[in-house]
Amino acid sequence: MKKYLVAAGLFVAASFSAPAATAEGIAIDEFRFGAAAVNPDFLDRSTPEQDQTLIGAELLFTKADFDYRDAPADDFLHWFLTPRPHVGIGVNLDDNGTDYIYTGLTWNVPVGEVIFLEGSFGIAANNGEKRPTATRGGLGSNVLFRETLGVGANLGEDFTVLLRWEHQSHANLFGDDNQGLSNIGVMFGAKF
Repeated sequence: MKKYLVAAGLFVAASFSAPAATAEGIAIDEFRFGAAAVNPDFLDRSTPEQDQTLIGAELLFTKADFDYRDAPADDFLHWFLTPRPHVGIGVNLDDNGTDYIYTGLTWNVPVGEVIFLEGSFGIAANNGEKRPTATRGGLGSNVLFRETLGVGANLGEDFTVLLRWEHQSHANLFGDDNQGLSNIGVMFGAKF
């Protein structure tokens, strides 16, 4: 129980200290919550942290506008330069599982009015093991890169649902121990 209270506290602290929260014109745009399968068999069969369950929450902020061109066009460059900053938390329900907090940028690409594609990139801080143990994979670092890919649907104007793959690793920058974490799950969102 203590681990969940600490994790919730870290999420609240991260959400209030996120750089995006203090930038002029940036506000919370969407709150998401959901669950994921941690390292499911079909993604990774080589880690002790397999087939565990993770619950998560995420705050997405309004788009940051880094497109400083005199006359921005509605093109790929504009889309790339206007991501949504995010902060989030993942809490593993298994006592031997890895918990983490994360931050980064999210890009959303509409495919019609209902369906959208989404990707994100950032960093995550975790409480995992650097070297492999009998119950945990060796992550090699307590700070990892985090990327996601997903497909979602707008459920009216105020709600979303997203099927998302998430991966965390350090790209072998901190040695050979780089088990990484790969999760697949569903997030439900409420827009503000």
